Amino acid sequence: PGSNTDILLANNWYEIIAVANYDSGNGTYASWNADQTNKRAFIYIEPTNPELSENDVQQKSPIKKGQNNQISKGNQISVNIPYEGVTTDTDLTLGIPESVPPAGNLSFTLNYRDITLSGGVMLQKPARISITYDDADDDGLVDGTTIPETTLIMYRYDAADGKWEPLPGQIADSDNNTISASTPGFSTFGLAGIPKFPEDAEIITGSSNSAPVRSSHRGGSRCGCIGLESLLLLGLARLFKRHRLRRKH
Repeated sequence: PGSNTDILLANNWYEIIAVANYDSGNGTYASWNADQTNKRAFIYIEPTNPELSENDVQQKSPIKKGQNNQISKGNQISVNIPYEGVTTDTDLTLGIPESVPPAGNLSFTLNYRDITLSGGVMLQKPARISITYDDADDDGLVDGTTIPETTLIMYRYDAADGKWEPLPGQIADSDNNTISASTPGFSTFGLAGIPKFPEDAEIITGSSNSAPVRSSHRGGSRCGCIGLESLLLLGLARLFKRHRLRRKH
């Protein structure tokens, strides 16, 4: 601090204002200035390549080649890029998309996430992503939806094909409310499931080229059969719009 320290201490109750200077990047306090008239001191700080840049919407973190990189943003999302997953140092940005691609026939929760690598860097090996969903009341439904957590699947938006693709290697952890999966590249990600319908509703399925199907268990197969939800995910059955549901009398 030098001689300015005496000025600061001798005139008590200064308002301290810190200003970050990113020009030289030598990681030291560049200078101290005191404004005795207004009782203010300005501290100029020059940080060296901060390891983390974060706000409420996005977070940017450095990715190093030749090592395993584990990045997370709070308890919302985590990304693991394996050893030799990238061939050059870069930055990974975790964020919330400003706009979301059309969902099509999928029923998404609000847990959309954007993941990008700076400088056009591409993954050389699949990365693993874990996304958290909310179930504060622990009723098995994603908060704000009628989607059971047991039906959640992570999707990645393929901009080239213009459609959402389910990711391989899905692991559901209902204790920690997370879904994890493997991805060959980064894009926009989301969690989609199958809404729960009233217990007394009759589900009408079928199309011009498929026969009606009925599930022995709404959440899937417990008797060795293929459940309705599995058929839907495989594209072997479809649901008409909700207004086509008929209640039993």
